[in-house]
Amino acid sequence: ASESLTPDELEQIIREETRRNQERTGILLTDLSSSSGTLDKTYPALGLVSARLPLSRIRELAKSENVAYISADRETAAAGHVAETTGFWNAGIGERGDADPNTWLTGNVTIAVIDSGIDPTHRLMQWTANNTPIGSKVWSYDFTGQGVTNDLYGHGTHVASMLSGEYFLNDGAFQGPASGAQLISLRALDENGRGSVSNAI
Repeated sequence: ASESLTPDELEQIIREETRRNQERTGILLTDLSSSSGTLDKTYPALGLVSARLPLSRIRELAKSENVAYISADRETAAAGHVAETTGFWNAGIGERGDADPNTWLTGNVTIAVIDSGIDPTHRLMQWTANNTPIGSKVWSYDFTGQGVTNDLYGHGTHVASMLSGEYFLNDGAFQGPASGAQLISLRALDENGRGSVSNAI
């Protein structure tokens, strides 16, 4: 069990798994080349590749002992009902299991949002002091390949505000359950709310 491992032991396990995955990625690239495939992206730490290949060669590649699973890189799109689909209101979730509904309202929590980005200038996305914005609570990264970290679609900012919206706007009317949380924006959807599974990975 992980509870019996020291941090150094856990780090060693992760390093070894990453090394093995990197080796698998190299083998997959060789298999892909022999199957007339075209490489899109590699994920060496995970042992994954995103690629295009003729439909007739997929079954052949799937038989390789080096391939555990093949999945279509399907289009993804934004969806609503965040609180329902994440089960936030289920017992033991919203109050983090301690029966205190205010647990999520204070710090020491970081939330990553994989969506269309987050607008770091939005009033709900600011740290506040005496009800005055003092700086953005958002760290942003782009995985669409567009080199854009802002939210050009709006959905990601909407989701982030539901999770961690600050209190000061309209006396808490839009406060998120984790308003004290740092936000990490992982932009995987474009300005039309479209992306791919590989963007999210």
